[in-house]
Amino acid sequence: MPNRLMSTLAALALCGSFALLAGCGSKGLAGTSAKATAEGFAAALAKQDFALAATAFDYTTSARRQNENWDEIPKGQRDLIISKLQEERAAALSVYASRLGGNAKVESEQGDTVVLKGDAGSLSLQMMQSDGKYYIVQVW
Repeated sequence: MPNRLMSTLAALALCGSFALLAGCGSKGLAGTSAKATAEGFAAALAKQDFALAATAFDYTTSARRQNENWDEIPKGQRDLIISKLQEERAAALSVYASRLGGNAKVESEQGDTVVLKGDAGSLSLQMMQSDGKYYIVQVW
């Protein structure tokens, strides 16, 4: 019995490690509507959780544009590239939190653009739908 328990625990640990490396185990902000993604992004910025806020962006489309052979790169390597891009984005997001200030809310939605308005200012988010989820592709 102890060997079976140890085997099960080892298998769960191994699965958890693969999920973290692949990004599957982490929560993301991409929602089923542009508004839901924008609201999650604003909430993460307000909490200064820039790593979470960075999950609202689409990395695959831009990586595919920059690398003709993106789909030929092994999935594990693509996941690592996306993880690195996400880390870099997270490091740069504090400026958006400052531009919004507190109490950020969705002010308007028009087409693929959502405007967030906070106490200090506003941000416009260009959204894109991919695989049933909405991601941010540009902020201004």
